[in-house]
Amino acid sequence: MAKIGGNRVDLTVLTPNELWKQSGRWQSRGPELMTLEDRREDLLVLGPTHEESITSLVATHYSTAGAADTSLRLYQIGRKFRDEIRPRFGLLRAREFIMKDMYSFDATYDGALQTYQDVTAAYNAILISRLKLPVKRVEADSGNIGGNLSHEFHVLADVGEDAILSCSSAGCDYAANVEKAEGLLPSNDQLAEQAEVSEELGAFITQLEEHARTGDKRLWQTVMRLQEVAGSQGFSLKLVQEHEESYDPEADEKDVNADDTLPRLALCFARHDREVNELAAKPFIGGDEGEVIKNNTKIAELLAKRDPTSELHLLLDNSLKHGEHVTPAVKALCAAVETVSEQQDNTHLAWGHFRLAQAGDCCPRCNGGNSAVLEDKRGIEVGHVFYLGQKYSKPFGATYTDAKNNKHPLEMGCFGLGVSRLVAAAVEASHDDHGIAWPTEIAPYKVLVMSIGSKKLEDPVSQTAWQIASNLASGKVAGLARDDVLLDDRWRESPGSKLAESELIGYPYRVVVGKRFTKEGVVEVQTRASMEKTFLPPDELPAFFAGLVQAGKF
Repeated sequence: MAKIGGNRVDLTVLTPNELWKQSGRWQSRGPELMTLEDRREDLLVLGPTHEESITSLVATHYSTAGAADTSLRLYQIGRKFRDEIRPRFGLLRAREFIMKDMYSFDATYDGALQTYQDVTAAYNAILISRLKLPVKRVEADSGNIGGNLSHEFHVLADVGEDAILSCSSAGCDYAANVEKAEGLLPSNDQLAEQAEVSEELGAFITQLEEHARTGDKRLWQTVMRLQEVAGSQGFSLKLVQEHEESYDPEADEKDVNADDTLPRLALCFARHDREVNELAAKPFIGGDEGEVIKNNTKIAELLAKRDPTSELHLLLDNSLKHGEHVTPAVKALCAAVETVSEQQDNTHLAWGHFRLAQAGDCCPRCNGGNSAVLEDKRGIEVGHVFYLGQKYSKPFGATYTDAKNNKHPLEMGCFGLGVSRLVAAAVEASHDDHGIAWPTEIAPYKVLVMSIGSKKLEDPVSQTAWQIASNLASGKVAGLARDDVLLDDRWRESPGSKLAESELIGYPYRVVVGKRFTKEGVVEVQTRASMEKTFLPPDELPAFFAGLVQAGKF
C-alpha cells in the first residue's frame, strides 16, 4: 500500500449511527451490522467498514484548494465486526476479523479510475506474484457499499462459498460472480417443452388485455395469477421490491395499509428453466438492493394497494425471444405484457439480461462463439475493490476546490483485503494429503532445519544442524531474517514422527541433516509445495536460497 502512495491511519472501531444515517446506509442496513447503546442510549456501530468515518474526517480536516491532481489514499489494518448468522470454517466466516481497508479521494473521475487500477495491480502483486495463490478477479455487485464499478478477488477452492463463472478460453479473462455474470444462450439452445397456448393461459391473456384497456384494478392480481400456469407454459415470474426504511420487508404477515409508503416494484419474466436475477432489477427500482417476494398474499396486497401514479417496471429477459425455439405460449405472453405496458400509465417495459447466467452459456466478451463457454468454479473472497463515486463525499461535504474557487465533490474508492481470511484461504488452496503447504510470504517460518538420527544434542549431526540454522538466521542470507528459521533438534523424537509433523505444519523449505550428511557430507533440502528434494553441502545453502530469491520463488 505504501508503494502506491498509501498513508496508514487508525480509525475508531465505534462509529456513531448518525454518520450512517448521513450516508444513507443506516436505512438499508442488514442484520449483519453490529450495534450497541452507550449509557446515554446513543446507538453506536461496530464498524464492518469505515467509509463514513474517513469521509467525515477528510471533509473536516483535508484541504484540496487548487490541487487538480489531488489523490489522497488512506489505509488501515485492524479489526472489523459482522454479525454472521452462522460463523463457520474457522477464519473464513467469523464475527470478528482482521482486514486491510483503503479509502481514496481524487479530484477527478479519471484520477479515481487510476487509483482503482493502482490498487488492483497491488492486490494482484500481493495475491498472485507474492503469495502465488490461484486467484481470479471477477466482476461483482457493489451491494450496500455503493458505486457502479466493483471487482472481487477470489482464491479458487472447492470449499469456497461463492459461485463464479469464467470463460473457458485461455485468451479471455472474463469472470464474474454468478449474480453479476451475463451469459449468451447457445445457438442450439431450446426450451424443453414446445408448449402451445393453453386454454387457461389464453383466458389470463384475454383478461390482461381487457383490464389494461379499461384500467381495471384487478390487472396486477391477474398478472400474478400467471404463476399458476407459468411452469407448464415455459416461463417464470417474480416480483422484486426495493428495500425501504418505511417498509418492513421481513414482515410477511403485515397488512399493507393505504397510507403506507410502499416500495418500488418490478415484475421480472424469464424462461421457466432459468432463475430470475433479482440484482438485475436493482437499477430499475432505485434501491441499493432488491428482494424477491415469495409470499403470495403479500404480493397481492402490494399490487392491490399500489399507487397508480407510482412507477412499475415490467422486465422481460431476452431468453424469452431467443431464436426460433421460443414457444407459442411464451410469444403470446410477451405480446400481452407489451400491451399492458402500452395501456398503463407509469408502467415501463424493458428487455434485458434478467436471468442468472449458468455454466454452459456462451462467453459474452470473447469471440470464441459456442466453443467458449462459461465454466463454474468455487471461490473464497479475499479482496474487493469499489469505485464509489460521490456517494459519500456529497452527503459529508468532502470537496475539492478548483482554481476558480468552485467546490466539487471528491471522487472516492474503497478497497478491502481480508487479512485473517487470507490465511485460511491460503490453507484451503495450498494443501495435500500430508498437510499444509504454506506460501513462503505468510509461513510461520520459511525454513525448518532438522537433525535426524542423533542420539544427543552433542552429536555431530545435532551440532551441524544447529550451525546451519545459526548461519541461515544470521541476517546474511538473502531472503532470510532471524525469525524465518526454526531448528528442530529433538533427539528423543523418532525420525518418522518429525518428518510427518514438518509436512503437516507445512514449512516451505526443510533442511534435513541425517545419514547422508554422515556418509557423503550433504544435507537434504525439500520444497514443501512440490515435495522435490535437493542434496548439497551445507556451505552451499546460502547460495541455494539466494538463487530462489533471484528466481522469484522465495
